Amino acid sequence: MMTASAISPPIGVFGLCCIQSAAVLASARTDLLRRTISNRNCLVVALAGAGVRGLNGSASLAESLAVGFGLFLVLLVLRARGMMGGGDVKLLTAAALGQGPIGVVHLIQATALAGGGLALCHLALRRLPPPRLAPVGASLPRRAYAAERWRACRRVGLPYGIAIATGAISTLLTNGLG
Repeated sequence: MMTASAISPPIGVFGLCCIQSAAVLASARTDLLRRTISNRNCLVVALAGAGVRGLNGSASLAESLAVGFGLFLVLLVLRARGMMGGGDVKLLTAAALGQGPIGVVHLIQATALAGGGLALCHLALRRLPPPRLAPVGASLPRRAYAAERWRACRRVGLPYGIAIATGAISTLLTNGLG
């Protein structure tokens, strides 16, 4: 049986990075389709990030937890003012746990850029002709387009989990998990 100390850091970091990426992608998918972000996915993202920071040392983990807690408090204020959803707060905080302070800044920047692109797409959806109802058995992209077009016309909130996932994966690819 392999223990945590028996895992070589590069292999452990890569594996946890893949797990974290899969979990944020799953969160983006459910946010698009159902406008919910699963607690389970957020927990996997947080544990994967904390695991890598733990592989880098206890000081690295403590730093990441402190920065993540600070970010959580800021996001909680935004949530209380109705500017963010609760799932978005959970997912962004969980993604931040895998980064140091500079990585969190990159995460927020990448998420904001992706969110701007997402908002532009949503605005463009409002200008398109209304789609016909997706027939029974239609493909997932076809059903998602019809549902998202309907939501855009009614000015329902953005599925910001997509922007958070884009920002998290972008940060992982540019900075790594640590």
